[in-house]
Amino acid sequence: MADEHTLGAIDDALWSLFGAVVRSPIPVVAALNGHAHGAGAVLATLCDRRVLSEEGTLRFNHASIGLEVPPFLHATLHDLIGGAAVRPLLVLAERVDAQRALSMGLVDAVVTPKAVVATAIEDAECLLRLPRASLLATRRLMRQTMVDRFANPFARGRDIREQWGSPDLQRRVRGALARSVG
Repeated sequence: MADEHTLGAIDDALWSLFGAVVRSPIPVVAALNGHAHGAGAVLATLCDRRVLSEEGTLRFNHASIGLEVPPFLHATLHDLIGGAAVRPLLVLAERVDAQRALSMGLVDAVVTPKAVVATAIEDAECLLRLPRASLLATRRLMRQTMVDRFANPFARGRDIREQWGSPDLQRRVRGALARSVG
């Protein structure tokens, strides 16, 4: 199990990645060919478009392992799918199958596993065919709240290194990792 320094470095790297996607000057399309849980689900949520395999699932598993949900994630999901739909995803860490993710608006397309990458590329190419100036201006307008929210120092929530001291959290993380590789 990672020590606090390593865990902090991983968390910092994820936060940098999330920030790069949020602030990207061009649209970002996620090709999700499987399960996107935890940080993978968060990263997908920050993308402009999401294509999920019909066999895939999404899960924001913070609550199930004992991590606090970052405020930016709650607000972003609230904007994306609405408050009532967010509660079971964050409070109960519900796993969402592909068809439910599509009906909720968590993803934009559900396709066969073999078609995920091609469909994501088609989505990106479709965006590239639009008039560039209007696409980017509209995207900036639609994402400005997310960019502003992400820039807030409180958006990240309590540092994971502070949360890591909990033996219960460490036990739950070990269990989650064992289930994911076993």
